[in-house]
Amino acid sequence: MNSYYDMLDLIMSYFDLYPHDVPNYPGYTCDTLGNVYKPDGSRIRPFNSSGYKQVYMKDKDGKGAIKGVHQVVAMTFKPEYYPGCVVHHKDENKGHNYEENLEVESRNEHSRHHANPDAMLEWQKKNGGPVNKGQKMSAEFCEKCRQSALNRKDPRVFMVINI
Repeated sequence: MNSYYDMLDLIMSYFDLYPHDVPNYPGYTCDTLGNVYKPDGSRIRPFNSSGYKQVYMKDKDGKGAIKGVHQVVAMTFKPEYYPGCVVHHKDENKGHNYEENLEVESRNEHSRHHANPDAMLEWQKKNGGPVNKGQKMSAEFCEKCRQSALNRKDPRVFMVINI
C-alpha cells in the first residue's frame, strides 16, 4: 500500500462497492449501497414517490422507464430477481436501498410480511395450520386483513392478492 488511492481501492474491492452493470440498461451501473449511475458515470439523483426512491433510465431499446432504486439494486445484485417479483426492505425503511437490506419475494410471500397477525391467526385456526406456499386464502380473509389495516391507518396498507 503506497498511497491513499491504493487503500481506497482495496476497501472498495473488499466491500464490493464498485458499480456493476444494470441488466437490460446498457451503460447504467449500480453499487451495493443503492447508488445508480448514468452511462457517463455521474450519479443519478433519485426522486421520491410514495416514500420510494425512483430513478429515470433508458433500456436497451432506448425506451425510458422509471424504476425504484430498490428494484435496480435487486436486478443488479440478486440472482433470484425476476420480472414481477416484489423487492422487500428487510428493515421496512423504503429509503434503505443497500443490497443487504433487500430480499426478493413472490407477491404472496410479501403479503405475509404485512398481513394482520390477528386475521392470519384466525385463518390458520379455521383452516388447520399455517399458510403454505401455494395454498389459497379466501377472498373473505383477504378483505378482513385489508379492512383491518385500513382501520388502523397502518402505514403498511397492502393489497393481499388471492393467489
